[in-house]
Amino acid sequence: MIKAHNIRLNPTSLQEAYFYRASGVARFVWNWALDEYKRRKAAGQEIDWNELKIEFRARIKAEFPFVREVTKCAAEVAIADLRQAINTYYKTKEANPKSKVNFRGGASAAKRSAALG
Repeated sequence: MIKAHNIRLNPTSLQEAYFYRASGVARFVWNWALDEYKRRKAAGQEIDWNELKIEFRARIKAEFPFVREVTKCAAEVAIADLRQAINTYYKTKEANPKSKVNFRGGASAAKRSAALG
């Protein structure tokens, strides 16, 4: 038997605004970390997620003061979620290789293969 609980939030207008700010910060941090990940990967650098988090924290005061308006968990969890998403992508990519079309037979197989491109 599967049981489920539906929970409905009825936030006040202030709480609703806070939720939007927190989710916006999380989206911003995700995109920043993804861009930084791509930049480092293209440069051939090793990705150290803790170093990435420390670098982001160092930039908050000067470049991203709006991040301090919400809980620090919004930023930290966004980086952790990105790390998990990237790791899952590479694990799935290696575990599920693309299948190759293999036709049996002589000339007819070559014709079918040529037709497929």
